Amino acid sequence: GATAEATLSTRALAARAQSLHQEVLARLTGCFVSEVTPPDRFSYVRAKHQVAPASLEPVLRAMAALDRGADLERHYGSLVLQPFVHATLTAGRLDAGGAR
Repeated sequence: GATAEATLSTRALAARAQSLHQEVLARLTGCFVSEVTPPDRFSYVRAKHQVAPASLEPVLRAMAALDRGADLERHYGSLVLQPFVHATLTAGRLDAGGAR
């Protein structure tokens, strides 16, 4: 009857809301990644990568509102910091050129 239809309708809406939530998160993450990741992390071009605050601010606010700041920290670490550390801190530099 009417109760069964209402239950199905509620479940359909909940499923759609979850799907939209995941889509919004994916798009926000994609925007964040494209903005903070240098165009070519592996080139030796000395041009400094510039992040546009006006582009990044709405993404950061939205992710904070969704309580997903930790996700952005993880992405930033793996996409920007980790490659920099691997390229900069070689084993020879870490042990000051000493024997391995």
